[in-house]
Amino acid sequence: MPTLPLIPLPKGDRWMDIRKVARLFGVQRNTIRRWTVDGEITGYKPTKKMTYYMKSDVNKLLTSRGLPNI
Repeated sequence: MPTLPLIPLPKGDRWMDIRKVARLFGVQRNTIRRWTVDGEITGYKPTKKMTYYMKSDVNKLLTSRGLPNI
């Protein structure tokens, strides 16, 4: 089993969890996972069950889809 890269725990408003990102786009978490696999957005996994996204990456995806930034 591959080891996951360690990242600092999310602090402040720099990180968003997958639930918040899905809610922001109005899609299911599986859609965000698919976008991550397809390379549309980068996900960071400090543990097997948790996925976080940088707000800057979320804003890039929002801009590419013609949506306002957060």
